[in-house]
Amino acid sequence: MSEPLIGGNHVALLADDDTGFAAMLEAVDSARDHVNVENLVDIDGHGLALLQRLAARARAGIRVNLLVDRGPLGDGAGEALQPLRLAGVSLGEHDTASWSSLFAGPPRRCEPRELLVVDGRDAFVGGLDVPAGRGRPDGARPGPRLRIQGPVLQRLQRVFVAHWQRFARGPMQQARYFPAQAPAGVQRVAVAVGDNGQHNPFIEALLGAVASASRRVLVASPCEAPPRRLVQALVQARARGVFVEVIVPRAGRGLLRGLPMRQTLQAAGVVVHEAQSGRWHARLSVVDGEWVGIGSTRLDWRNVVRDGEAGIVVIDPGLAGRLERVFEEDASQARAGAAQPQAGQHWRHAAPGGTAGRR
Repeated sequence: MSEPLIGGNHVALLADDDTGFAAMLEAVDSARDHVNVENLVDIDGHGLALLQRLAARARAGIRVNLLVDRGPLGDGAGEALQPLRLAGVSLGEHDTASWSSLFAGPPRRCEPRELLVVDGRDAFVGGLDVPAGRGRPDGARPGPRLRIQGPVLQRLQRVFVAHWQRFARGPMQQARYFPAQAPAGVQRVAVAVGDNGQHNPFIEALLGAVASASRRVLVASPCEAPPRRLVQALVQARARGVFVEVIVPRAGRGLLRGLPMRQTLQAAGVVVHEAQSGRWHARLSVVDGEWVGIGSTRLDWRNVVRDGEAGIVVIDPGLAGRLERVFEEDASQARAGAAQPQAGQHWRHAAPGGTAGRR
């Protein structure tokens, strides 16, 4: 589903990894009624700390609902989650392994909506994978996190409840999930949510923003095969004189994987950066220094048929400016990595002229 922009919200960028994770734990510790979490989890380091905090709040009488993907925990899922059950946490589990084989290619990597809602008044979206999580090498950082307060919390809460009803076997605990919301700021925020087999509303929103862009489009996503419509929209924006810059992963399996998309973009004059392998996981779009898109959505066609994702759209020049600086930091690291070619490298890491034409 996609919904219109709602005003009266406060949106804070938590770009620093440690600071963002600490803010999440602090919010969990301060819960007075309930905590709802949908995310990948890990049983080591920071991931273990999050699970322990959730268990502690449940023992203190706070209603805790945790929706996780069972797959990454493997055979140890039952043992890892048992302490939370004993503490009174309600668990809902994506069990994707049983049907991932229906699709060709590698097993499906479920990336559930990265969402934490505390007391219906405080939410964290995007980049919720823990700093030392499963599959994250040392030094890798997640994408930027947003902390959101205000009327849009009602809609974010409905996103969690709908996914719980779809995947969890048992009911959520009784709690005050939808308290009255007073304005908390001035930012306008919309929620764009897609489920398996549906068109991805976040990508539709991004396509609309790119189509109306007049100055600059920045897109970063950890995928190698974005939807053809998005590639076409970026090419058309560049043809209108819009400066377009993207960050995508370094080459994956297979000689041609991702190559046609890069060639098409570069031929149109789009600046293409390849992120250093294993060090980058951002999902970020900024259009004309005002429109911001962020969340769990990877800009990959497979999201449409494999994953249920959630994205946030924020209209705010201040937030856009801060995220543009985050993008530039990632682009600078990608350029530095491009100066050290790896074996098997078979295309340029940026369009000729580097950042020439930046506005």
